[in-house]
Amino acid sequence: QREAALAWLRKAAAVETVGSRHRFVYGVAQHDFGDMTGALSTLRQLHNALPADEQVLLALVNYSAESGNRDLAQRYAKKLVALAPQNQNYRGLAASLGVSP
Repeated sequence: QREAALAWLRKAAAVETVGSRHRFVYGVAQHDFGDMTGALSTLRQLHNALPADEQVLLALVNYSAESGNRDLAQRYAKKLVALAPQNQNYRGLAASLGVSP
């Protein structure tokens, strides 16, 4: 019942005003159900609302790269490393995308 689940997540995301859990899960579900455009849109909106959310940025890096938008993935990776410069996983991801330290 994927469509029903996605509809419930959409409703939960639409009414969420504090935090990010429902909006984030909705974006991931969109991706997982094959709607890359919708996932990126949802996650971009969430990033605009919560620019320091590492989880959202990480998803944006990965989904942007997956969709073939390397430039955008690099920009998000730079932001991610700037938020957590000691995180070696983020630094490695950024390096894999050609982002200089």
